[in-house]
Amino acid sequence: KYIHITEPYSKEELEEFKNILINNLYCGLSSLMKQMKDDKGFSESIDVKHIKFIQLVLSLSQLEFTEKLPSLASNIEDFWEDKNVRLYNASNPIEDIDRESQLNYVIQRVLDLAKPDFIPEKSDIIRARQKTTGYQSVEFLTDYTEPPLRWTVHDMGGQESGKKKWRDTLLTKPECKAIVFCVALDEFDKVSDKDEKRTYMDDATDLFAEIVNELGALLEPIAFFLFFNKTDLFKCKLLKFTRFYKGQYTGDKNDIPAAMQFLKSKFLEKVGTNIKVHVHETCAINQSQISSLFDTVTFTIVETRLRKSGLMLKNPKVEGKTTI
Repeated sequence: KYIHITEPYSKEELEEFKNILINNLYCGLSSLMKQMKDDKGFSESIDVKHIKFIQLVLSLSQLEFTEKLPSLASNIEDFWEDKNVRLYNASNPIEDIDRESQLNYVIQRVLDLAKPDFIPEKSDIIRARQKTTGYQSVEFLTDYTEPPLRWTVHDMGGQESGKKKWRDTLLTKPECKAIVFCVALDEFDKVSDKDEKRTYMDDATDLFAEIVNELGALLEPIAFFLFFNKTDLFKCKLLKFTRFYKGQYTGDKNDIPAAMQFLKSKFLEKVGTNIKVHVHETCAINQSQISSLFDTVTFTIVETRLRKSGLMLKNPKVEGKTTI
């Protein structure tokens, strides 16, 4: 919607994005400050003025924080300018919170966020983080065809309870043209919610294979996409990745393509040989990349249906161009 929407965001939608950004700021600061407060070694070495500020912020509810943001903004900037604070944040990650990069972004925007007349820009909209809960859908038009194409995108939600409903929900959508399975690359070491001896990536590979192998036959023709998202954060954790998969991953600790290929193989090895999966490495905050990728997805969906209908050769070899 952000890339191809043909109508501007409404005043209400922009206000909601502002609230999400303030929520990201509050949640990020609160989690960081709680860690600092409980870490006696760090709390004893930090500037006294920061200690008092931490106590103030932690005493506020989210609503109170939002109301007081205009008076807190300069103090938040001052707090973040302390290199020890930023180093502590980078060295003490929290699961399920992309705190290092997200908190840095919203703090850079805090003086603007604090203004009553603040209107989110495109870069703000794409950086606003809100977990999807349950099933959601959005419709939009793409204006690069005549007539414009109408799209309906269904977000199934990534919570464990929601995953159990994916199959049944998808079976009620026979008009579905593609399934996009998104994997957060930086969460390869996250412990599974179902079994502490397994990882998020273990669960993801099993669920992906289950969805693709079963629905590939029931919803044919359909295009399957596997998006390895958050490549920017994954690159920062590559050294940890090589250690985590020691004995399995044999690539160099600085070889991003090799690490990607390793994960790709883990997902595809459980998929039936007759099923085509289109794999892409993505960074959701990179607008130009996502825009180009959306166009690729569009072409692939059309191509898949044309091949199924017999209107396209299976192995076109005319100067690299598609044969119809």
